[in-house]
Amino acid sequence: MLDAYVGTYQLTDQIDIRKKRVDITEQPEILTSLSNITGGYLLEIDGGADPDEGTVFTTAKGVKIAVKSPDEDVIAQSQTDYIAAHIQKFENALFADNWLNPVSGYRRYCDMPSLISWYIASELTGNPSAFSSTYFYKEKDDDKLYWGPMWDYEMAFNNDDRHGDLTESLIISRNYNAAKSFPWFERVNQDPAFFAEVSEAYQTLLGKGLKSHVLQFIDDTSAAIEQSRMLNFGIYPIDAKVHRELVLFSSYAEGIRYLKDFIDRRIDFLSQRFADRAVGKDPETSLPEFPALQNSTDDYYLVFSESDNTLRFIPADATAQQPVGTFAIASVAGTTVISGQISERIHLDTLGHGVHIISWTDMSGRTRAAKFTIK
Repeated sequence: MLDAYVGTYQLTDQIDIRKKRVDITEQPEILTSLSNITGGYLLEIDGGADPDEGTVFTTAKGVKIAVKSPDEDVIAQSQTDYIAAHIQKFENALFADNWLNPVSGYRRYCDMPSLISWYIASELTGNPSAFSSTYFYKEKDDDKLYWGPMWDYEMAFNNDDRHGDLTESLIISRNYNAAKSFPWFERVNQDPAFFAEVSEAYQTLLGKGLKSHVLQFIDDTSAAIEQSRMLNFGIYPIDAKVHRELVLFSSYAEGIRYLKDFIDRRIDFLSQRFADRAVGKDPETSLPEFPALQNSTDDYYLVFSESDNTLRFIPADATAQQPVGTFAIASVAGTTVISGQISERIHLDTLGHGVHIISWTDMSGRTRAAKFTIK
């Protein structure tokens, strides 16, 4: 044992096959001619998987799959060939012309309840790593793929400085890790029935007290570790950047307030956004992105400058006078944050990180809209 206190330990379990973990059949280490090699398989979508460090295969769409079980030192080539071929059947069905057919399309190989639960949890926690480290599994004598467990959360809950504020942005619409799992999820993202089911499941969770449950869990956990965290931050600074934190806090209480505010606002945002997607609406993907805004009207060049964080309306006609018209900038949830008369230069200092939507009416009376991202 240690002679001196060195801080609070956080203990975690690993993902493995056993009861109350990934409860699927564990295949025998020695195969015979009678062995059933249809399962179980524990798999991970991992764009950084190294074939020299385990069993890895890549689908026709470039999705790299690491086989976590059977273990690399016992898996037979016949097992690798089987699961690779089965995954390819799923991918082929996902990109087939009849992919939305509930019988012969991608749902034939996909367990929808687990996919929906996994997706809701990934969005609720605002996890930008959800689509780059994605676990799923296949059971023996079952063609379907099941999604989960959840994994890789050190940059979740609005805590990743690479992407800015994600409170009001769907992870699936931000195209993170496009070369990893995104070919699959971009496709599922186009299935209107999927989001109808997501919205229905989410509303059920809300009806069961999702928000109050999560916020209470934060309070209860904070209280449970009160003495431990006070000792821990007595020897370690709370405001030190150790990874890719988006925000550093001056106190533990400030961090708790930040987390609860994120959860509170994100739960409300997802309720509206899932409902929008269920009827085919998505402000995050239906509008052009900067710099496509330039030349977007006959009257103005609309230019976003990251260097001084301003938006400029420049008349297309060099002889024209001061631009005329009105504008409004809103969050992706639809809340207007800045509005007024169009001017030559609009300062955006009050806007936070993330996706914003601007709509404007030009001097000819036409209304335009587009989105831009402050990083």
